[in-house]
Amino acid sequence: MDKLFDAVLRHYWPMNVDMLATPFPRENAQAQRGSHNYVAFMNDKSIHYRRKLFEEVISKGGAVRGGPWRLFDELPKIHEPTQVMTEQDCQNEFGFATQEGSYGPMKRYFTDIGRRFEGEVAEIVGDWEIQDGPMPRKEAMWHPQFARGEAQRKALKDLATQSAVGDKEFEEEVDVHELGSTTMLRLRSDGVGHWRRQAKVTVLARLFYDIGKEYTAQELLWWWLHAKKIVRKREQPTVPDRQAAGRLKHERYGWWGFSKYE
Repeated sequence: MDKLFDAVLRHYWPMNVDMLATPFPRENAQAQRGSHNYVAFMNDKSIHYRRKLFEEVISKGGAVRGGPWRLFDELPKIHEPTQVMTEQDCQNEFGFATQEGSYGPMKRYFTDIGRRFEGEVAEIVGDWEIQDGPMPRKEAMWHPQFARGEAQRKALKDLATQSAVGDKEFEEEVDVHELGSTTMLRLRSDGVGHWRRQAKVTVLARLFYDIGKEYTAQELLWWWLHAKKIVRKREQPTVPDRQAAGRLKHERYGWWGFSKYE
């Protein structure tokens, strides 16, 4: 797996605390105009690379087993990602055979994989840098997706304003030390200064596109599942009625995610 790690390491973005509050341009055409923070920017990047895979490979018939892209030789099961889909699994769940390179079903498959890990950013390598000054108070540096647990995520979510970006800070009454350490900021035990994370990071869709000729989707997902997530998954709806509707659709039509004809 050293070769895989080296391949991943060639395709990264830098990430540090100062970048978190930097305004980034929106790349997703469906998003609102203006700028947004690093977390939203990385989500845009994930969508961007997924579309490149659709438009430059899948739509041109490149999504076949035994073809020039090893990515499609082993497709992991979406709801059991450590297992590889058989030809029958592909046919039953998405209505395609991998040797045919079907565009619509294969697009749905990779869209569903992307949504399973939506918002996640993986650290390839990184370290902590000590800072002598006080903990920063800019909202974008305390994004809920940097939380280490559900209680902290809720606390940060309650404090956050929509799409915090730039120099906007918490209100004076907010004690950032009570928020605890995140994936990007860490308190020092002696109470003097703090630690800041700096890292090289990536998103799953970029790995699929950038090194999918060299590695299968199963191999890349294996690396992803074992990588440290410096930005955690976006919060997903857990409305019981929506879950029940999803199960009913699967029972009736035989697949998860989008309609078979979308």
